[in-house]
Amino acid sequence: MNYYSYIGDTVGVAVANTGEDALSATGRLIYDNDSQFGVRCGDKLITSYPEGALYAFSALATFESEYDKQEFLDKTPEFAADEPFDIVTATAIMNKTIYHYDLKGSLSMIAH
Repeated sequence: MNYYSYIGDTVGVAVANTGEDALSATGRLIYDNDSQFGVRCGDKLITSYPEGALYAFSALATFESEYDKQEFLDKTPEFAADEPFDIVTATAIMNKTIYHYDLKGSLSMIAH
């Protein structure tokens, strides 16, 4: 089972001045002393940009027997349907099914 989620938003940048007056002291120093400033830094002011994070989670169930594997799949049709759902719900369903039916095996989980 693989699960991923992307959370993002647009970050806004507020600048008190415009044009050359928007430069910081360091930016102004570079601007005054580098004839290639526009080529290196561009000539547009960035006022917003997208930022986010990706969360990826993978769970691998390994059963001791084909019977245990099939029993798990028979009792959890939501996994067989390959429908997306949140990781908390998936973990709860797996735990409940494995313990309720006393299935044997192991569960490996990796999150990035």
